[in-house]
Amino acid sequence: MPSIKDQTTVEAVARVFCSNGRNAELALKEVGYSDNYAEHRSNMVLSSVVVVAAIKALDDAAMADSELTIAEVLDDLAFGMRIARENSDIPGLARLSELRGKYLAMWSESGNNSKDGLQLNFTTTERKETGKTIKLHKETG
Repeated sequence: MPSIKDQTTVEAVARVFCSNGRNAELALKEVGYSDNYAEHRSNMVLSSVVVVAAIKALDDAAMADSELTIAEVLDDLAFGMRIARENSDIPGLARLSELRGKYLAMWSESGNNSKDGLQLNFTTTERKETGKTIKLHKETG
């Protein structure tokens, strides 16, 4: 059986964990741990300081290799908004607006700690766009 005290095992667990969709149990099994050990001890192994550090190093390296920037993502959203407007794609506009709002942290997802997010409540106002009426609801409180 592999040993988590061995740096090679630590690196293997971290590598497999990061590449398999972050499933701890499957990572341990693939590295050579028994099914029983992987089933009952995967969370303990993955919470080990050395494993956490190895996973962070892999995540940091992956981010450093990524050439995608926040500005590029926002440019893509702006481009999508322009295309959606040209095509009168109201659902597309709504989704792209939602994504831009998430970037600005304008609201929190349902189920998140609502104390940390700006809570926007909408009542009726109307805005004309590309010949169609979009109803926005903003509630003052």
